[in-house]
Parts: sequence; structure tokens; C-alpha cells
Amino acid sequence: MFSLNNRETSRTTGAAWRVLLEPTALTLILSLGAILLAGRWLPDFQPGRTTYLGLPSKDYWRIKMNWNACADVVLAGDSRIQVGVSPAHMADGERGLRIVNYAFAHAGYSQGYLDAVESVLDPKSPNRTIVLGITPLSLTSISEGQNEFLTQMKRKREGRLGRSDRRDFWEEHFPAAWRFLQPRRSIRDFQLTFSKGRYFIEYRRDGWLAARAEPPRPDGGVATYRKKFRRHKVRQEIAERVIRQVEKWRRDGIAVYGVRTPTNPAVRELENTASGFDAQGFAAAFEKVGGTWVVFDLDGWLCYDGTHLDRESAVRFSRELGKRIIPERE
Repeated sequence: MFSLNNRETSRTTGAAWRVLLEPTALTLILSLGAILLAGRWLPDFQPGRTTYLGLPSKDYWRIKMNWNACADVVLAGDSRIQVGVSPAHMADGERGLRIVNYAFAHAGYSQGYLDAVESVLDPKSPNRTIVLGITPLSLTSISEGQNEFLTQMKRKREGRLGRSDRRDFWEEHFPAAWRFLQPRRSIRDFQLTFSKGRYFIEYRRDGWLAARAEPPRPDGGVATYRKKFRRHKVRQEIAERVIRQVEKWRRDGIAVYGVRTPTNPAVRELENTASGFDAQGFAAAFEKVGGTWVVFDLDGWLCYDGTHLDRESAVRFSRELGKRIIPERE
């Protein structure tokens, strides 16, 4: 029996080798090997329109999602704050003041996010300050339930912050092969590479996401926001939640500032007329419970895509915001 099994195994192995040595199969195997080798050793080409700078994104998120009781000033909100406010330029030489940007793309003001914002403050700091970036979208149910904060919190709970999953591994170690083996993505990247304009995104250790475009598209975003506000309006209960939280923070001795970041005038008009957002009423309620509403001239700023401040405008806006807030602290 043992001898018979050995002969059967030998015949099976021999048949497998004959299949592998067939010209077509051999060509496929050698081609795949060549693709993987080229994908491993060719320089990483970033196709399309976006170039990433600064920290690797996984390090950015690992650092940001592990902040706890470490800051004097916490900036919160959606991508308009994440891209629009630089902690370093907001401090502008104020040594020892710890400012972090804890804003996230599409972030909505859920209770979980508000609690997380507070947890980043150092409870022993004499200068505890929270700055809330208020946009109509941050007060909608879609932003409350689907955003980058929730995505990264899930990764943190699963122990995947700063770690590559299977897809990340192939894209990190075999970038050219990874792109080549995805035809739809390769076609899209080819089209984007030869399209007009490029974006530059820089991940900063303090949570800022510096961005710019060449050339900028300051009139963009209108169609996107019109579509969003057709489906999603500001929810009054979310706005009231923010006001209640501001009141609580003020009772606890935390200074709270609210600010509306600049954007394309046409987008701002949609926010004022199509989102259901009562800007004046919200600001009045914010100040009634002890918060400070910071008013800016919202014109004269460059938004690289119509809704987010470009790097230079973000630096200028951050310095102006710092002047309104930092001198008032101890």
C-alpha cells in the first residue's frame, strides 16, 4: 500500500511539473515573477494628481489617534479645520503652548467625538482651550455617522493603527506591481497623470494637513455642496448638542471658541441658504452659554479646491486666529 501511494504521488507530482513546464504556463509564471521584481525595485511613482509629503500617513494617524491629556489647545472640526489651521503658526513663537489639530475629514459633532476632543486636553493645564470649527455639514447626520474619526477609531480598537493590512503590504512593498495588476486603477491613474493640475498634501506631526493645488481651483465645490445639501440638512438636535457641550466645558473652566472657516463665496451662499443652518442664531446661542464666537472677514482667502484653504492662506488664517485667542490666555 505504501509503495502504491508513493507511485501515485510521484505520478501526480510529475503531472504537475509537466503542466508548469508547458510554454504558456511557464510564460505566465515568469511574467508574474518579472512584474513582482519590477514592482519591488522600481522607484515608487505616484501617479495621478496627488503628491504626498511629510509623515507617512500611517504614522500621522498613529500619532494623532494616541493623543491623550497632552494639549493646552485642541482644534476640532472637519477637514476645513484639519486643512485650514496650523497649530505651529497659530502659536507663532509662543513657547510652551501645546496646540494640536484634532480635526478629521467629514467629522460631525457626535457625542463620541466631543468626548474625544476633551480627552486630548491636559486636565492640569491652566490654559485649557477648545476651538470648534463650525460648518453646516459638521451638524448633519451624514457627517455624524460616516467620517474619518470613526474610521480611525475603529482601526485603533482593532489594533491596526500604524500597521499595514494585506492590501497596504502589497501597495507599500510592490507599488508598481500593485498598480499594474489593477487594470481599472491603472487606466484611471494614466488619465489623471496627463490631466491638468496637481495636488500636494503634507502630513504634519501636530495634526495639520497642509495642502495646495497647481493650479488652484478657487471656484470649485459648488456642484458637490448643492448635491449634499439637497439630501442632508443641518439637524437641530446636533446643533443643540454642541451648545450644551460648550456650556458644560465653560462650567468646567475650559475656554471655548467657535469659528467659521473661509470658503468659496458661492459655497458659503449655499451653506447659508440651502443647508438649513442659522449662522446668526447658532453664534448667538454659542455666546449665550459662555463661548466666544470669533468673527472673520471670510473674503480674500484662497481655497485651493473651492472649500479648503491652501497652505499659504492656512498659515495666514492660523496666525490671525492665534492673535484672537492666545493673548487672552494666562
